[in-house]
Amino acid sequence: MSASFNYNTITRPISAGGSENFDITGTYVQVMEASHSNFKVRIDNGAENFYGVGIMIGDAVQLLPFKTITIVNYGAELTITIGHGSGPLRDGRVSFPGGNLAVVFDGPQLINFDGSQLVKFDGTQNVKFTTPQSVKFTTAQEVTFSNIARLEDSFNKLTEIVSLLATQSNNLSKGFVDLSGATFASAKNSTVTLATAAANTSGVMIHLFSGEHYTEAAYGSIFVDSEPITNISSSSGANTQQLENVFIPAGKKVELKSIATGRKATCWYEVL
Repeated sequence: MSASFNYNTITRPISAGGSENFDITGTYVQVMEASHSNFKVRIDNGAENFYGVGIMIGDAVQLLPFKTITIVNYGAELTITIGHGSGPLRDGRVSFPGGNLAVVFDGPQLINFDGSQLVKFDGTQNVKFTTPQSVKFTTAQEVTFSNIARLEDSFNKLTEIVSLLATQSNNLSKGFVDLSGATFASAKNSTVTLATAAANTSGVMIHLFSGEHYTEAAYGSIFVDSEPITNISSSSGANTQQLENVFIPAGKKVELKSIATGRKATCWYEVL
């Protein structure tokens, strides 16, 4: 014994703020596709209700006979496809406009990706990877890591940083100055340019500086844009001034200067 059924689909554009009546007879109706969700459906003379993509009204057990379906569009121009008919036939296909699917989680969820997937977060989210994953950001993102086990990137810079921190932490915690990558310079009654303003594109790091000082007419100091960064007083008295780990911003001219033969200035520096 074969069941009696019929099935049809209708696709219509509906203008912004408009409505469309479908004079069709059936026992079930389903919204298959819609270019947006700001619309409602009215069956015969019933009330308007929201029926999103994929929602079906009526089934083979609980029949819902109708003769008219009205789509009321409350948004921009709408293109909608509905499936309708009677009997046991159903169409379970559902498509999403633009290929986008919004998923809302009420609590923590486990998501498994078998391959490369595009994942978009509109706000702050907690993401946990139980196995190694490749994550790519196409726009600027702020990422906070907690309980870091390992960080890697294609240039291995993060690995280098983690390794450096691991090997230097004991020395740095004891107050030692790290001279890795630094260059030595000295001046005696002369001026040595460490970096011109044009060459200083990312800043200059003064790892260690020592300058002899007697008066404001006899001293050794570091100058930033022609201004000393150590104290130059008018009182007489030989002394030595030292600086450690001073960062000078980009775009500044940095000089090591000694005034008078007996007032030497030395430093370890790095142009970043």
